[in-house]
Amino acid sequence: MIVKAGPDRELNAKIVTRKKFHCPCCKVLLLEEIFTSPEIECPFCSASIKLPNLSAKQVEADNERREKRCPVSLKVKYNTAEEFKIDYTKNVSQGGMLITTKSPIKTGTKMQLELFVPNLNEPILLTVEVMHNHQHSFNAKHAGVGVRFIDIDPLSKSILKNYLSALTDCS
Repeated sequence: MIVKAGPDRELNAKIVTRKKFHCPCCKVLLLEEIFTSPEIECPFCSASIKLPNLSAKQVEADNERREKRCPVSLKVKYNTAEEFKIDYTKNVSQGGMLITTKSPIKTGTKMQLELFVPNLNEPILLTVEVMHNHQHSFNAKHAGVGVRFIDIDPLSKSILKNYLSALTDCS
């Protein structure tokens, strides 16, 4: 893909071609390497997945997930339009997290939340955007919302990065 960057200048955007499939529960983009049989287990949420016929698609590399998701349960507090909520994460990365909840939150909703990291006196304050909503998952334990961080101060980001890198499942 060629992107014009100005008169007489071009930038080459990196494109990857591979089979593309998202887990129907956690919506994580699954890599082609794990497609070893028609039925697999999602490495992120452990959902049993029956794969459809997959065709090669081109995906801009900028749309790929950049950080590893770490399976960790951390308390989060936030307000929805209807109520004050306390829920827990299913997994967390440096750029987002999956919050286990049965409360519907519309995709695109921006909200502030508090993330409680062990051994911190105060929670990390984040502004997030809901990227996907899985309230009607075939398995109730996978119901939740995927959010990406849109505002996190540098110190909090560093604390979260250090915490995640210290976890056994994330190192």
